[in-house]
Amino acid sequence: MGEGSCSRSRGTSLLELLNARYVMGHTLDLDGPGAVVQVRGGASELTALAARLGTLGPLSQRTFREHVALGVRCSPDVVEALVDAMETLAADPEASPEEAKRRVEASRRPGWARLVEAARASDLPVLLDDEGVSIGSGAWSATYGLAVGPRSLAGLGRVPLALVTGTNGKTTTTRLIAAMGAAWGLTVGHTSSDGIFVGEGCVERGDWSGPGAARRLLRHGRVEFAVLEAARGGMLRRGVQVDFADVAVVTNVSADHLGEWGVYTVDEMAEVKLLIADGLRQGGTLILNSDGWRWPELLAQFSLRRPDVRVRWFGQHGGGVESAPTGAWVRDDVVVLDGEDVLPVADIPLTFGGRAAHNIENALAAVLTGRAMGVPIPMIAAGLKSLTPDPEHSAGRGNVFTVEVPGGSATVFVDFAHNAEGMRHLAALALSWPASRRLLLAGQAGDRTNELLDGFTRIALEMRPDFVFLKDMPKYLRGRQPYEVVARMERILAEAAVPTSRSPDELSATDVALASLRAGDFLLLLAHTDAAAVVERVQGVGKATGAL
Repeated sequence: MGEGSCSRSRGTSLLELLNARYVMGHTLDLDGPGAVVQVRGGASELTALAARLGTLGPLSQRTFREHVALGVRCSPDVVEALVDAMETLAADPEASPEEAKRRVEASRRPGWARLVEAARASDLPVLLDDEGVSIGSGAWSATYGLAVGPRSLAGLGRVPLALVTGTNGKTTTTRLIAAMGAAWGLTVGHTSSDGIFVGEGCVERGDWSGPGAARRLLRHGRVEFAVLEAARGGMLRRGVQVDFADVAVVTNVSADHLGEWGVYTVDEMAEVKLLIADGLRQGGTLILNSDGWRWPELLAQFSLRRPDVRVRWFGQHGGGVESAPTGAWVRDDVVVLDGEDVLPVADIPLTFGGRAAHNIENALAAVLTGRAMGVPIPMIAAGLKSLTPDPEHSAGRGNVFTVEVPGGSATVFVDFAHNAEGMRHLAALALSWPASRRLLLAGQAGDRTNELLDGFTRIALEMRPDFVFLKDMPKYLRGRQPYEVVARMERILAEAAVPTSRSPDELSATDVALASLRAGDFLLLLAHTDAAAVVERVQGVGKATGAL
């Protein structure tokens, strides 16, 4: 199945096929499994293509700027054949719709469909992909191939499952929820942009915040409690992979990754994030941040489809509830859950004594999630206390190091903040730390708009940096020229009379910054492309302290 681009001229019109892909769950384009082609072209050609694709099944259409996404629902066993058929019809106006439909019908697996029907009738989780089907989840699951026949469902069941998305804080919130499950005595599996983890071990490193993570984790035979980080890219391309989660969390929504996959505004991004709620089982819980996005209009639309879902709120300023003591919030510097004290904010290591406001919010989201998954309050508190901001427990997020230099020591704070809102939180944290100089190492990926790049740089100035080490990100130029992003950041910093240096990549910039440290310095080091190697470099010259 391709996701490339091809075009064909017909008269004065031009039809360009941008990508063809299968979908295994709810997306902006389809409300379940199916296939989508994204095209660009003249009105007459698009109308003709829609008519041809409509022979394969009921057609959905989403238009965004000059692009159109056309989707057809199908049963999961034929998604691959359907993608091929739609791609053929979009690329070749002479191709036969009848032949394309015949190939799709020939790929059906009736035994698979009957097994899925039996599982759903027994209220068992079903996880589908283009290679097989899983019944149950985690330690109580079984996985079968495409040619499966009748199977016994005895002994299969479900594990508690949470889904986590948001612009910022996904990985930290996922780790906090996982720590609560571990404190409860269960074998926890969680996935994030850092990897797949089961129990105390790492199954595989890498970015596992996409749809493949659900298959890998929920088919693992040791998992008794599962948490999946879900990034917006995977939800847009492949859909929400499950429909049996107990809890779905949206940590926050802000401007980031705009202009991709037909999402151009923060309002549209909020709609994407809310897709996570379609991963909930009947009667599941949706958890939202009351201090951030305004949700009423989107929730009103969602509730028409899913009136069974319970919505709960967290926030530092009342939990979104003025008249009743429900939700999770902070009162007198204490985390409160449904009116009951959980623990002082200062006892949560990731909040750095209450100075890291963003991690207070992440902790509140985790508290509500733990409660919805059945974790007792003492174990919720124990989980919050157990996750410390060091490379072992929270790699690349809020890691603090002391580096000995002539005449004293310097502090290095390594984090993953990669957008304006994340930078705002860290700028406030940096200002709260007494320092003789405040230094920043930063860069940005090339797929950000100029407005987002400029906004990030201006917010970085809120930490009042004395010097900024700028890094180019050659792995993430994404259409820009080398040093193009760096040059844009340099202009804004120069206007504020902040001196800078530039380096060709993240590790080179790290070496320059570490060599420049003086006694009393505070260096905020944003690691995006080689976080593990950056942490290793810092550990080579300093000692992790786990606290400010």
